[in-house]
Amino acid sequence: MNKNLIIISALWCTSCLIVSNNLKQIVNQFPQLNIVNLDFDIDEDKVKEYNVGNMLPVMILQDENGNELHRLVGEKTPTEIYDFLNIN
Repeated sequence: MNKNLIIISALWCTSCLIVSNNLKQIVNQFPQLNIVNLDFDIDEDKVKEYNVGNMLPVMILQDENGNELHRLVGEKTPTEIYDFLNIN
């Protein structure tokens, strides 16, 4: 089953850079993921659809129909991200 991973971040967000680096370490273990990156400032209209507030980064795991399965907010370790992505 393919899943979407929506990642909402910003260039000015230090935690976003850390999570991006942590995600790079493990994303190859999840080939079924379709990753969509949104910039909090540039993609403002699209970001509003996800009701993310002001805490970044936000990762939203969706099923193949775009239904939200789980959400992870804030700076996370590679293990925390792996556990989040490994939820069935």
